[in-house]
Amino acid sequence: MPRRRSPDRAWIRPCVERGIPKWELVAVIGGGKSTARFAAREEAERALRAATASLKRGTYHAPATWREAAEQYEAHRREAGDQAASLRTLTYQLNAVAETLGEDFDPLALSAEHARQHRDRRLEQGRSPKTVSNELEAVTSLQRWMLAKGWIKTPTWRDVTRPQGPGPRTRRELRPDEVGLFVRAAQRLGADPTLGGSHPGRRLADWQRWPAAVWILLHGLRTAEAMHLLVGDLDLVTGHVHVTDRKGARTKNESSERVVPILSASALECLRETFRDSPRDEAAFPCHSRGGIYSRTNWFADRCKVTCELAGIRHVSPHDLRHTVATAAVIAGADMHSVQSLLGHADARTTSRIYAHATSAERAFGAARVVGGYFDRLVEARASVKVVK
Repeated sequence: MPRRRSPDRAWIRPCVERGIPKWELVAVIGGGKSTARFAAREEAERALRAATASLKRGTYHAPATWREAAEQYEAHRREAGDQAASLRTLTYQLNAVAETLGEDFDPLALSAEHARQHRDRRLEQGRSPKTVSNELEAVTSLQRWMLAKGWIKTPTWRDVTRPQGPGPRTRRELRPDEVGLFVRAAQRLGADPTLGGSHPGRRLADWQRWPAAVWILLHGLRTAEAMHLLVGDLDLVTGHVHVTDRKGARTKNESSERVVPILSASALECLRETFRDSPRDEAAFPCHSRGGIYSRTNWFADRCKVTCELAGIRHVSPHDLRHTVATAAVIAGADMHSVQSLLGHADARTTSRIYAHATSAERAFGAARVVGGYFDRLVEARASVKVVK
């Protein structure tokens, strides 16, 4: 005789665990039992209501609260191999949504109206449109995961209008005349950080290496690569910078581990003067914290801003200096594979895509030189045909 299948139902009952009285939720699903214990009766009753509703919908194993949904989804992403930084960002985004909806909100009850409420509230708090859009996308990805589990029928946050921001930041590059102004301003700040107004954070010992940092950035290094340089990575005899992959200072890709030649005599002289008596195992720039964990990523950005103010030019970021040297190399006639090696790109197509405007400028300069020479010949040529009146 076949075994009779128990109906799907749930109830709570008192129990004792290691001498401590608790409440146990018991749910019967398909003939099997599932239990969960709670310290307070209120928590058990709330879980019972959620379990009863889940049994009616056929989604008992679905998370009952927003906190449970966030934890389960983060565990799923961790098992899928997501990086720690991506998981931290996801946690921040889901916690931001929890501030709007509440920790006990039922994740299966998410509607488009909830998405609009969250969007409007975050914008009122002064959050950028990009931040709010990323939070909406995080919840949409969570709903896609619940859709694959069979807990919901459609992602309700998918079609909600995302707030429109000012658009991507325009790439800024120093003009040829601004390069000299920027370097000279950095040299003046390295000698006297109080220029342009006193500032409690402008200590001389913390600014003396700033001119050398500017020359390093003007050799195409990424900010993270310059931040992790040791004095021993600077070969000031032959004039090279070794971008090395080491523990705690991993490069972006395999091509990023490279040797960059020092491009100018002024840069080599500045680096030699700055690091003449420094130990080889010392950090080249004072932007790291104790324990070898580099955290002061704004060391370069803050000094770039002050330098631009002193030079009287429009603000540039440290990464803009990388674009400046790459664009100058392309306009000067360097081929894309050489520029790729200088920048540490994994693929030359990336270099071509980013600096397509520089190749257009190079072609325009070439055409202008040809036309200019043609006009010069026309002006300087003597009349070879005698004009008869």
